[in-house]
Amino acid sequence: MNTVKELRNLEKAQSFDTLIMILEKPGINKDSVQTNLPGSKTTSVTRIKELIDNNFIEERKNPKTNKNGLYLTDKGQRIAELAIRMKNVIEDITEEPENNNQSSSEKIGVEIKP
Repeated sequence: MNTVKELRNLEKAQSFDTLIMILEKPGINKDSVQTNLPGSKTTSVTRIKELIDNNFIEERKNPKTNKNGLYLTDKGQRIAELAIRMKNVIEDITEEPENNNQSSSEKIGVEIKP
């Protein structure tokens, strides 16, 4: 795996939003993702393809509808959960008074060792 390439793909527009949407709605179809995200359909199509190519999501039959749906891989699940945690921390930081003593790493439950 080329980790640098994977990270660069995650930096692109809609990557995290796509992963979060699939986390919240496993089995969602491509059209629904494209409709519900800001930006062009071309960008959405490209982003979904890159996320599939980098093993963050996969397309398979939705057992409920018998149609193709998008699902997170284990790697995509971890990234989506981390993205939500980061988003929540950013929202908390921007809403909290400046004198809060809790570090960002404490807020997301990450221990940083010296």
